[in-house]
Amino acid sequence: MRGVNLRANANAISPTSFQSRKAFLVEAYKAGTFLADPGSRGKARPNPMTDPAAMEGMMGMMKSNVAMMVPQTLIMGWINAFFSGFVICMWLHCGLEAGMVGHNLLCQASERCLHACV
Repeated sequence: MRGVNLRANANAISPTSFQSRKAFLVEAYKAGTFLADPGSRGKARPNPMTDPAAMEGMMGMMKSNVAMMVPQTLIMGWINAFFSGFVICMWLHCGLEAGMVGHNLLCQASERCLHACV
């Protein structure tokens, strides 16, 4: 993060200050000063798929996501069932003229509106 900040703000400081800070950061990165665990330097990270605790954590996240999908699906179905024809009713109440759409479409829309709104 320090290197990113230095590079992003390089135009705000003098070139000599930039070079000295850059040299400090390069040496610190080579020495591993900013590493959280310097002992694991150069070693590969453990695979989370082989750790049972990590697998349980991933399964827990997946279970919570699936558990949230069920109520969302039910709510979407409820909205679809109770508000079907609502837009058509609003069109008819706002003064949609018969000349704007075909006769058959208007008859079907008004019939649906009567069943949905009443």
